[in-house]
Amino acid sequence: MKFSAFTSIIALATSASAVSVGYDQGFDDGSRSMLSVACSDGSNGLASRFPTQGNLLGSLTSECGSCWKLTYNNKSIYVLAIDRASSFNIALGAMNDLTNGNAVGLGRVEAAVEQVNKSFCGL
Repeated sequence: MKFSAFTSIIALATSASAVSVGYDQGFDDGSRSMLSVACSDGSNGLASRFPTQGNLLGSLTSECGSCWKLTYNNKSIYVLAIDRASSFNIALGAMNDLTNGNAVGLGRVEAAVEQVNKSFCGL
């Protein structure tokens, strides 16, 4: 399994549970500034370390920069939290990895989610 996405997420449980996962093509833009997301600045901010999302990935919670394992139909990917949302929004490319290329057709899926060590996300 590989680190394959950035995500919007804040305030999800750390134990495995089900969550709605969709995609936001803004996260596919490697040139988009980190200043456009909630985890950009503050004590947990990522902008000073990762100026664009494509390098590795503004600050609201301690979950900024946390790593999450998403599993759908026995396929797992790891995503890094960089923004806030009521559910997981990941790059279209990552959603295609998770759904075997069916992201657009499915739109959103219910996936198992579990917070994992940051090393799974390459940190």
